Amino acid sequence: MKRHQGVSLFEIMIAVLVLSIGILGMATLQLQALKSNQSALTRTEATQFGYMITDMMRANRSAALLGQYNVGLGEVVSGSSMAVQDVQYWKQALTGLPGGDGAIAVSAGQATITIQWDASRLATEPALRSMTLRTDL
Repeated sequence: MKRHQGVSLFEIMIAVLVLSIGILGMATLQLQALKSNQSALTRTEATQFGYMITDMMRANRSAALLGQYNVGLGEVVSGSSMAVQDVQYWKQALTGLPGGDGAIAVSAGQATITIQWDASRLATEPALRSMTLRTDL
């Protein structure tokens, strides 16, 4: 009878080990879901910023067709025209993205809007992400 002492304790230890591995796996899955959710949110915000400047350009189409909305990544614009104010507002809004910046190029009635942001907090993605939107004005 003494041979069987501790068998129940051993079974409990194995059960706790299996349970611990399961809980660790669930925590890892939850962390991955949170990272994916944050990544999707950032992409959605970038898309909204792209549509925002597109709407501004369509509201001031003549200035957009003249290239007054053209701006490069990292470029600071100055002036008092409506187009410059729109670009300044848009660039300021892009700072809501982590490391957010944007560029606009208008040629032959077509606008190419590029938005980039830093995704280095999410280990599953490259550090610098970008989205390009092309549309007719």
